[in-house]
Amino acid sequence: MLATGAELSRRGYDVTFTLGNTRKVDMLCAVPDGRTFKVQVKGLSNRNGFYIDKSFFDGTTQRDLYLAVVYVPPVGADGPMEFHILSHAQAQREFAKMPTHKKDGRPYPNGSGLNWGSVLPYKDAWGAFPSLEP
Repeated sequence: MLATGAELSRRGYDVTFTLGNTRKVDMLCAVPDGRTFKVQVKGLSNRNGFYIDKSFFDGTTQRDLYLAVVYVPPVGADGPMEFHILSHAQAQREFAKMPTHKKDGRPYPNGSGLNWGSVLPYKDAWGAFPSLEP
């Protein structure tokens, strides 16, 4: 989460972190003209599936909500962190593509999340965030 906040700040956004139990929001951000947006951040140390509470995907699409998935390579591994940025609409579409049942027919638990392949196309998609231009 801190790396995402630092990168957004470096790019010109104002960033603050939420505290406590905020299920859909880890950061509140703003562009210099005052437009605000929210970011849910997931940090991964491997390129596998990851859990996101189903409530993130439910309901009406929020134009001011984003998902940032950050791959943090293990210590000693080559390569930098990878940032994958999805709008709420993109995250909802990817979630809708996820299988609902295991190969043996048993259902996955609610809110299984996404897999690595579903976020891979969104690598370095910083343009998904609101423009810094008024």
